[in-house]
Amino acid sequence: MISERENALRIYSGKESPEYIPTSMSCYKTVMPSCMYERPAGFKDGYDWFGVYWAWDEKTKGYTADPRKAYVVPDIAHWKDTVKFPDLGSIDWDAAAKKDLEGFDKNSKLLRIFLESGPFERLHSLTGFEEAFISMYEEPEAFHELMEAITDFRVEEIRHIGKAYHPDVILNMDDLASATAPFFSLEMYREFIKPYEKRIADAIHENGAYFLYHSCGRMQCFIDDLLEIGVDAFNALTPCNDQEEIMKKYGSRIVVDGGMDSILISTEGVSEEELRCEMRRACDIFGPYQRFIVHPAALIPRNREILLDEAENYGHQFYCT
Repeated sequence: MISERENALRIYSGKESPEYIPTSMSCYKTVMPSCMYERPAGFKDGYDWFGVYWAWDEKTKGYTADPRKAYVVPDIAHWKDTVKFPDLGSIDWDAAAKKDLEGFDKNSKLLRIFLESGPFERLHSLTGFEEAFISMYEEPEAFHELMEAITDFRVEEIRHIGKAYHPDVILNMDDLASATAPFFSLEMYREFIKPYEKRIADAIHENGAYFLYHSCGRMQCFIDDLLEIGVDAFNALTPCNDQEEIMKKYGSRIVVDGGMDSILISTEGVSEEELRCEMRRACDIFGPYQRFIVHPAALIPRNREILLDEAENYGHQFYCT
């Protein structure tokens, strides 16, 4: 059997058939650079390096910009008065990489860098969610100025990461939708978001990595545009999207890193058979296109163990004849 790294590289390149369906836990070494402070340290409430206050939710194991606290940008027309960008040049990136990659054998797995708060997510963490959308209509010039500045910062981060970490894959998060619908029309996306994501795609590729794009929600209407800017792979694509329709349309053109019903697999009391069926369902939809990495990110340890066992039993035998 080939290594997890070689198998995953076949999935990303699309040039050779993989031997099995891997899990994201098995084929990646995932690193959030320890020198970056996109969220508070220690999984507790606190401020990030932009001064945004985040609330930790133990149940979902995630952060939310706390709306009970004052936003960093009370008026987007005057964002320059309150937004202070961290000095990336003062960071010892090599020392951070040495610490974060200690003991990692790059011949065994792909190195995936996990970046939270893409440009739009960072903007609305600074302004507040509602105000971000209002500003598209009332202060479009200021919106674009702030998006440009945030993207400059993210591109510089990626360049430092590329030199110090030499990642294979960079995952950049920028949610575009709720579970039922996109946040904005394609026209709004193309005017206010897409140009900045194109710059991020270019920076990731210039640093020799694949671009793994994360968006929660029903975001399938954006896939054509995301492929156009250079996205290589999609993280999530949960069942609130029409997964079968997506694969009929795109087939082996896209890498899918995800695919599972994240609500189902993180629910207490779900039966073992339901969990095993969900693993097989995802493999059956995405696996035939040979560009699938299953992501059984259940928050409940018992559920996760069952899913990983089924991935071993079913996913690892998927391409056997």
